[in-house]
Amino acid sequence: MPLASIILPCYNAERTIAPCIDSIKQQYLEDFECIIINDGSTDNSLKTINDHIDDRFTIINTTQNSGIVNALNTGIAQSNSDIIIRMDADDTMYPERLKQQVDYLLDHAEVDVVSCLVKTNKEIAKGYRLHVEWINSLTTPNDLWLHRFMDSPFSHPTMAMRKKTFYHYGFYRKGDFPEDYELWLRWFHQDVTFHKLPAHLLQWNDHPQRLSRVAHYCRKEAFILAKCHYFKKEWHQHRNRPLWIWGTGPNAKLVKKTLTLFQVKTEGFIDVKKGKKNTIHYTTINELQNAFILVCIGDRKGKIAAEQYLKEKGLSAFSDYYMFI
Repeated sequence: MPLASIILPCYNAERTIAPCIDSIKQQYLEDFECIIINDGSTDNSLKTINDHIDDRFTIINTTQNSGIVNALNTGIAQSNSDIIIRMDADDTMYPERLKQQVDYLLDHAEVDVVSCLVKTNKEIAKGYRLHVEWINSLTTPNDLWLHRFMDSPFSHPTMAMRKKTFYHYGFYRKGDFPEDYELWLRWFHQDVTFHKLPAHLLQWNDHPQRLSRVAHYCRKEAFILAKCHYFKKEWHQHRNRPLWIWGTGPNAKLVKKTLTLFQVKTEGFIDVKKGKKNTIHYTTINELQNAFILVCIGDRKGKIAAEQYLKEKGLSAFSDYYMFI
């Protein structure tokens, strides 16, 4: 039985799959299998794959594109290792990746999932670069837990997971939400233990056709739907407290609307400007009785300033507020 099973979905990736496979073949840890799910590709992906693989690689071909959820779950179900490694066809892994993540899981039986830091291509937009910097800044289990509702604290292809975790807590689900973010929120809710190695082990490349940019289930509304679904599951701990939303922009209003769909009542909005309807000024936060706050500010500097203000007022993340947008 191999030490690790790499699950690699591929759909029309003829331009990127070769360097991806080559980076896998160059791993310091050689005892692995790589299951490539060629998910109905209509380009030359299959030929490129066959030209680059060795006997550690297995190809599963589907006649039509069934989507990433089906591809991932198929690969996991057919794997022969206790450790599942995620990989995407447009990324590359550094040679020490498998060894570091597999060794960590073998040495830390209490950890279910381990991620890592990423590097990215120089041509990416400023917003995406800031997102990468934010992900890389979250390195402790507490960081990951406290920021889980703000956005996905992981890059999906960095994950190394125990296979038994899928069977205990559920596989990827298909729906109107990002399949990876929904899985992390569900597993966080079920007290799965996450860790992140403070090492850059993956080259996470951005391009205009990346799924996270073009897929319908990765749009802003889909992320907010997943957040609100799992927030409701945890709200029972605070349900007797008045719930306020800090922010009055489109994101904040969408959060309020979505929470209403989940029958979670909100009292109103908090803002830096005075005089808005159903809105209080942020300087009166301490006058609120036992309030819980969702920070839904789109501006990055505004997020930082709001969290700093809450801390200065003696409020604590998780206990008194969540960073939500």
